[in-house]
Amino acid sequence: MAISWMTVLKIVPWGDVIENAPKLATGARNLWSAVASKKSPPAGSAQASPDAQAPDWTPPELQAHVQALRMQSTELQQQALRTEEQLRACANLVASLAEQNEKLVVRLQVLHRRQWLIVAALLAVVGALLVQYL
Repeated sequence: MAISWMTVLKIVPWGDVIENAPKLATGARNLWSAVASKKSPPAGSAQASPDAQAPDWTPPELQAHVQALRMQSTELQQQALRTEEQLRACANLVASLAEQNEKLVVRLQVLHRRQWLIVAALLAVVGALLVQYL
């Protein structure tokens, strides 16, 4: 069952949308600036816990373990970079949507004013016609 656009437009509480549009835009800008200014942690900044005890390993086992940890560290850093890029893209999208929402609200306000002007003009025309013919 499809809902017509007019039904959707009538259901939306436009007063709330118009009232909250500046808050949404401000929040989106704050989110974007927070994500954009966030720096990636430098490589190798993670430190081992001082309580951690290494088991008694032979040098080849130790080298293999160190190599595995390096690979895991590299994978985690790459994943963190991908996640940060995704967050920036999402924040950029939210900021863009907020700007579009602001523009939409302004256009809706203009259309609303025009609607009232048209109604007033029609009433004036009807009133003028009534006065002329009566």
